Amino acid sequence: HLVATPGGWGGLERVVCEMATEQHRRGDQVMLVASEEVLSHLPEEVPRAAVDFRRSRWDPRLLRSLTAVVREAKPEILHGHANKGARLARRLRRKVRGMRTVATIHNTKKHVKPFAGQDAVIAVSRKAGESLGGIPHTVVWNGLPVPDDPAVLPDDVPEQFRGGKVVGAYARFVTAKGFDLLLEALAPLEDVTLWLAGDGPLRPELEAQARQLGMADRVWFPGFRRDAEELMTGTSLFVLPSRHEGFPHTLIEMLHRRVPVLAARVAGAEEIKPEGASFEIGDVEGMRERIRDALAHPEGLRSMMLPVFELAATKLTVANCCEETAAVYRRVLAG
Repeated sequence: HLVATPGGWGGLERVVCEMATEQHRRGDQVMLVASEEVLSHLPEEVPRAAVDFRRSRWDPRLLRSLTAVVREAKPEILHGHANKGARLARRLRRKVRGMRTVATIHNTKKHVKPFAGQDAVIAVSRKAGESLGGIPHTVVWNGLPVPDDPAVLPDDVPEQFRGGKVVGAYARFVTAKGFDLLLEALAPLEDVTLWLAGDGPLRPELEAQARQLGMADRVWFPGFRRDAEELMTGTSLFVLPSRHEGFPHTLIEMLHRRVPVLAARVAGAEEIKPEGASFEIGDVEGMRERIRDALAHPEGLRSMMLPVFELAATKLTVANCCEETAAVYRRVLAG
């Protein structure tokens, strides 16, 4: 696996680490090539190679480093992730005789040339695949491990934010996640509290927006939380207000925890969510009405979500993701 992001820890990095770990557990010969920061999240027993991906994909030093890695490992398949990983995988293919390349598109993209000419392409959602503009591909939904222990609500939730109607959301604070839209939607709902976990460049703007909307005393910003998944089990409802996604990992986590979810019709979510639990991307009024209705009739939403919870338990797992990816590998090697 080739994850060519310069650092950081997000959905892409997590899903590939989970996949490599599961493949290793199953007995596959697997190696993850990534930055030191990404590899720090990988279990020690999983083979890895650290490369400085802060360099441009055109930097000859980067290509030399990667060439040394693939020539030593001699993989049958080099699996590149996202645009940079896909482009580098294609350039490296001629460095090792007989090596095939697979590339995964992890989000909807306008520039998809890196995925042309691969031996196989995987899209993490139908919309991501459609953005490839006709490049043949297989849709393999993202998957995460199913938690095997009950969530324990952290005990540091401030008293003023406990109880009543609580909406939860978490992710990196960037424009794509749409948290500004969520604040707008909740502002008139004066009996609703929001737990907005995460961090990122937009945090000062979001905090200022909450004050300007007169809801600073109803919004808890706990910051980045490693236990965000467990924290959200203490909410009445999880909302995913994103402007665009590939296949949102927070959605998968909440479904595994059987937390009711309302979501914008972004990639992934629109494939599995029922109509009554969705709203149009960017539609503040529609989001507000869905939230108001869900909080007024919680059993109705939970009943609507039951088939989605069951789907997640079987199809949105790292085990299933690895099975379907292995089928792609077999076709490539037989090709």
